[in-house]
Amino acid sequence: MIVPLAKAARIILVWASLFALSGCEVLLGAKTAERFPPPGRLIDIGGRKLQIDCRGKGSPTVILEAGGNNIYGSLTWATVQDDIAATTRVCSYSRAGIMWSDSRREPLDSEGIAHDLHKLLQLAHEAPPYVLVGHSRGAMFNLIYTDLYGSDVAGLVFVEPAHPEQEKRREKEGIAGDPQPLASVKLLRALDWTGLPRAFSGFCRKSGVPDAVVAACKAWFPHSLDGYISETEVLDALRERAGKVRNLGNRPVLVLSRQLPASAFSSNAATKAEQQRWEAVRHKLHAEIASWSSRGVQRMVPDSDHEMMLSQPGAVVAAVKEVVAQTVLELSSGSRTAVPQTQRPPAP
Repeated sequence: MIVPLAKAARIILVWASLFALSGCEVLLGAKTAERFPPPGRLIDIGGRKLQIDCRGKGSPTVILEAGGNNIYGSLTWATVQDDIAATTRVCSYSRAGIMWSDSRREPLDSEGIAHDLHKLLQLAHEAPPYVLVGHSRGAMFNLIYTDLYGSDVAGLVFVEPAHPEQEKRREKEGIAGDPQPLASVKLLRALDWTGLPRAFSGFCRKSGVPDAVVAACKAWFPHSLDGYISETEVLDALRERAGKVRNLGNRPVLVLSRQLPASAFSSNAATKAEQQRWEAVRHKLHAEIASWSSRGVQRMVPDSDHEMMLSQPGAVVAAVKEVVAQTVLELSSGSRTAVPQTQRPPAP
């Protein structure tokens, strides 16, 4: 079949453009590690490396766990980590497939992130006791970690936490949720060689995010899609596993909740009336998380939104220091007691 000259020219132009884009992406990808090296260290946890950034001195060590839809990795905590480090040792890290951390070769399961973190801390020689700080979905990762390695955990801070049953409660209230664009992200990742994912790296820019963090996020954005995909694929299993944890014993636990009205938040699906109802439900869910410890406290933070470490970093730092101080007092007095937890062997 003879292809008309005009059509042939268009085909050649399309393919030439794709090859040009491919070449640009190879060049940009090669320069990313050079221009934006990892803060802290890369630790081999068994055939793949995870990035961890630890600062300061003292005990307990604060472990910062980012939320879902995480594209900043350890830099999620750039606005608060140094202030926490003035008081004690503090570590942020990037989960598998995010920023500098290698992607998984095997499928993720509901306990995989907790096992990864445990291996990472051991091999990085960051000793317990720990105060776990989790934002949004990171709260569920920390619940699972506490269930698996409870003797290592001295206290917890939940920053705008996701409750394991919040989607069920949302549906029960008839409140629409925002769908996870998993299929679109998978397609975008499959087209990585064209450089197309970089066209969407504008998601890295949010109010309050330092320019240096935005630049690093944009550079590593195509790679970070791996982590988003693997974590979103197991989201239901993650909620189910975290939902089995209801006993945080007598550990100091502080839950931080946003206090801005629902109208201040955007949603693709929920109406303003639904958002207002949802805010009331969320505050109840946060109070429920606090009740899982005999020393749990929920605190409303004025003028804060879901990204509280950006809108009210001082409140996050103060909460962490408060729980650290309680833990230090217990450690120095010898009054800290072990909390019975079901211990399971780490994944091989």
